[in-house]
Amino acid sequence: MSDEGAQRGYWTPRFILAQDSKILFTTTGIAGWTDQMWPRIQTATGTAT
Repeated sequence: MSDEGAQRGYWTPRFILAQDSKILFTTTGIAGWTDQMWPRIQTATGTAT
């Protein structure tokens, strides 16, 4: 779990990025999606601009 995800344990919404049955990253909140999760998804899928 990411440091941010661990600190915000029960916050929602929670987003989890998994690949090959492994959790790569987790974050919470709308800001977590916008600032952290979406860029990681783009990097993981090779679609970063």
